[in-house]
Amino acid sequence: MELIRDRSFEGISFSRDALPKAEYENCTFIGCDLSRAFLGQYIFLECTFQDCDLSSAQINDTAFREVRFENCKMLGSRFTECNSFMLSMEFHRCQLDLCDWHDMDMSQLSFVQCSMKECDLEGSDLRKTRISRCDLDQCRIRETNLEGLDLHDNYNISFDPAENKVKGMTISRNQVDGILYKWGIRLSD
Repeated sequence: MELIRDRSFEGISFSRDALPKAEYENCTFIGCDLSRAFLGQYIFLECTFQDCDLSSAQINDTAFREVRFENCKMLGSRFTECNSFMLSMEFHRCQLDLCDWHDMDMSQLSFVQCSMKECDLEGSDLRKTRISRCDLDQCRIRETNLEGLDLHDNYNISFDPAENKVKGMTISRNQVDGILYKWGIRLSD
């Protein structure tokens, strides 16, 4: 596989003309359209994606190692299909609605100020994951390991603690209603 190193790609639509299949190292993608692009078996090492659209991109067996996404749109991405070896990604101010993280080890992932509405987190291990100031509205959280996870500054989170591992998890008082919904319990001031 070809190695492409230290390059910058700006404003290119790869949904029409395919991104060359290669190993990308220390590359930057700015304002690129990769929606519905086939990225299967590509390797991205220490790359940055800024203001890109990767919605519904095919990422089966794609390697993301120390990759940062900033202000990217990745609706419906199936991260369960990624290459899990040395998987390491940071997401900042990204739209990650409807993404699939089912049964994944997410310990090397970080999410800051992201929209994660209706994501599938069922069966995943989030123990060492950083999730901060994210919208978790209608996320599927069941049989998920949340032990020691700090969720205090996230919003719209709702799950049943009896169906998840929650020992040592931190939440804020305003999140308690979403946690107690199953039993119909509401807290008042």
